[in-house]
Amino acid sequence: MFLGIDVGTQSVKALLYDAQRRQVVDVQSAAVDLISKADGTREQLADWWLAALGACLAAFSQAHRTSVVAIGVSGQQHGFVPVAADGRVLAPVKLWCDTSTLAECREITEAFGASALHRRGWQPHPAGLHRIQDPLAQEAPARRLRAARDHPAAA
Repeated sequence: MFLGIDVGTQSVKALLYDAQRRQVVDVQSAAVDLISKADGTREQLADWWLAALGACLAAFSQAHRTSVVAIGVSGQQHGFVPVAADGRVLAPVKLWCDTSTLAECREITEAFGASALHRRGWQPHPAGLHRIQDPLAQEAPARRLRAARDHPAAA
């Protein structure tokens, strides 16, 4: 029995596949809340993912759960899960659809120039630029960007 797990923006899904019979045996899904704010913030708590996965697995029969020999996992792209060295999640998970860093993306583009960034194969996009919510976090990146632009060898 193979277990497939998909951690999506709206739900966690789990599927059991019997390779010998070549058929899906069971599918379970559990909804996941979304933190959505007017500034473009789109976040979830990692604990919500774990609880949803636990609910999906608990819905499978004991016989099916104990016969799993392989697990495949897929998840959301471009997310950010800040994790401490001891494995603790440090802050809410920033999702691929979060646009709360749009101002920082503009600042990076202005500091380096769009064409210079494109030549390096990078385009700042809010879904790929996340910040930890820290009172100093909003000013510090601008200082580092100016320093990197003005003194590239020191960056």
